[in-house]
Amino acid sequence: MHKALFIVDIHNPEGAGQAEEKIQYCQPYDLPYRCFLPKGIEGLMVAGRCISGTHRAHASYRVMSICMAMGEAVGIAAAMSAQQSCTPRELDVTALQSLMSGIGIELFD
Repeated sequence: MHKALFIVDIHNPEGAGQAEEKIQYCQPYDLPYRCFLPKGIEGLMVAGRCISGTHRAHASYRVMSICMAMGEAVGIAAAMSAQQSCTPRELDVTALQSLMSGIGIELFD
């Protein structure tokens, strides 16, 4: 749904510093639409640090610039769902991607 890029920066759960000695750099990755849709709850979308992902993935997508991009995507999807009288899970993701691309949001390939 959206491109994201940030280092894998796992904080030490025991206190200050990093959990791993070496910070891992990564390539840009995609945030799929399904990560914004909580299982078992219709009509709700989540963004930012609340999305579905692994602990390791969270170490990258938790930063504000990526959270902002997620909020933008979820906001557009919510507006489209309301206009089309459908739940976010029923939304045509291709139409959402087309709208986002049309307003200049860079999507995955």
